[in-house]
Amino acid sequence: MGLVFKLAIGTIIFTSFLCLYRGILGPSAVDRIIVVNTINTKVVVILGLSSCVFDNFLYLDVAIVYAMMSFIFTIAVAKYKLKGNLS
Repeated sequence: MGLVFKLAIGTIIFTSFLCLYRGILGPSAVDRIIVVNTINTKVVVILGLSSCVFDNFLYLDVAIVYAMMSFIFTIAVAKYKLKGNLS
């Protein structure tokens, strides 16, 4: 079962690089925001899978905190893009 998780992690990392490539080529800032959000989601999934592979539940706590920070960052950037300020 560990091999399946490791292959899944490798596939997610590969697709993250594809997302990064799309983010570099993206014509607008909204495309780049979506790419950052997608990569952050993939990092949370990788942390969850790593928790299963290494039998260490501390990674799940880190994944939850990282997901919350990613969500707040995405909302802040979207608000800044919409209004021009964060207040």
